Amino acid sequence: VGLDRASVFLAATSNDELNALACRMAAETLERRHVFQLPPSRPSDSEIGRISLGLFGRSAFSMEATAERLDDLLLEGWKVSATNITKEFSVRDWQEQHADGVPLAVIDGKRHLHVLAAGRRRSVRGGERLVALVPPRAE
Repeated sequence: VGLDRASVFLAATSNDELNALACRMAAETLERRHVFQLPPSRPSDSEIGRISLGLFGRSAFSMEATAERLDDLLLEGWKVSATNITKEFSVRDWQEQHADGVPLAVIDGKRHLHVLAAGRRRSVRGGERLVALVPPRAE
């Protein structure tokens, strides 16, 4: 997979088992805290649901951010957006404008990408960029 120069890995296919296998392989090269996969679409119906998710990647974004849900949002016209967070425009301001938005990652001042893990909070500071999936603008 060519992970020797990667700093983060995200398995984002619609196949839960393939994502789990890719994460397992990526975790051999990267620290597990840098290995992510989309949450399983159907954890109770899937083979992956019978195996501890801790063996694979961390769930990315939110537990609702399954491949199917993200595909649906993109088909509805949602776009990936990167917003500068500043003293004048805080995360709270962003949340007010994009209440339905799906935060995906943060780009820090050194231009390092930090994928957001489901169920974990990471503060976004001034000078950083919030990467998110946002709905189309009403025209």
